[in-house]
Amino acid sequence: MTSSTAAAFVAAGFQFAVRYLSRGAESSGDLTSSEVNSILGAGLALSAVQHVSSDGWCPSQQLGQEYGAEAAQNAGSVGLPQGMNIWLDLEGVNASASAADVSAYCNAWFGEVSAAKYVPGLYVGAQSILDADELDALNVAYFWKSASSVPYPSNGYCMVQSISSSYVIDGVAYDRDVIQQDNLGKTPLLAVSAKSAGISVSAGSFFKWAGALLAGLLLYGAGVYTAPWVRPAAPPSPQSAPAEKPTPPETTQSVSPQAQTPAPTPSAQTGSKSSLPTAGILLQVGSFAQEDNAQHIAGNLRQAGYRNPVVTQATVGGKLLYVVHLGPYSDRADAEKIAGQIKAAYGLTATIQQ
Repeated sequence: MTSSTAAAFVAAGFQFAVRYLSRGAESSGDLTSSEVNSILGAGLALSAVQHVSSDGWCPSQQLGQEYGAEAAQNAGSVGLPQGMNIWLDLEGVNASASAADVSAYCNAWFGEVSAAKYVPGLYVGAQSILDADELDALNVAYFWKSASSVPYPSNGYCMVQSISSSYVIDGVAYDRDVIQQDNLGKTPLLAVSAKSAGISVSAGSFFKWAGALLAGLLLYGAGVYTAPWVRPAAPPSPQSAPAEKPTPPETTQSVSPQAQTPAPTPSAQTGSKSSLPTAGILLQVGSFAQEDNAQHIAGNLRQAGYRNPVVTQATVGGKLLYVVHLGPYSDRADAEKIAGQIKAAYGLTATIQQ
């Protein structure tokens, strides 16, 4: 990506980019140190994703270690500062691969990247093999959704991709990506030049901005940058920032009325943080092991205008959970509509309780 191309995307309102890192030695067609300087110098923030193998590839723990080490090595060789996200592109896996092999591959990759003091993230693409529960069990906390129909981890997605033939800027075709807070309030960790310290971020309970994958240049770009960032001291020589220690995603359980263990009812709740309405239809948005996560979701729903988010406590199978409800609603169809909106926006499966 040249300085003039980067400037064209800045002029079009873009504020960050995600570029490819190679498998094996970093190739000239992928991110280079001079390109890092061009991108950051133009005022774009920056992240990076490693190329995936060709469709039908077979994952293994050993391969994850190999590719993860190469991703970390190549990120460092082009001057990407520690503490930023480096993304694993998970798609096109051989249909015969087991979920255990895919998970072993991913966790080995994350371990190598984390050891180099980068923060791993996962791009979930088509034919990734893993379901939502298996995504939750991975040692990664940042998820990027592809344009394909893919499972939703409990954390939700902090970046979402869409594709259209109409996405063209300065003669370059791209795919669109949108950054948003995930269900735990996280956004991607990006590198930014010192001169970009004045970037402004619009206020709002959810941050959603445009992005792009430039097909010809193999560049992911995104519209408007959102904190947090990892800032080099001054371009063109990035300085390492403190590394964020990645943690496994929090588990969000759905305490479903259909589950073997009955869903908590107002009379069964102990130490409730708030009281549930006694009449009408309620939506149970989700249950969380950590109260802060439940309160965060409730706060976001409240700011987004959803009706009366309430956090209560329930003990299910001997485990204390913090449960988020909405409502009451007088009409089941209205409750189902709201449940659909929440699923689309946040990846949470809200269940109806009457």
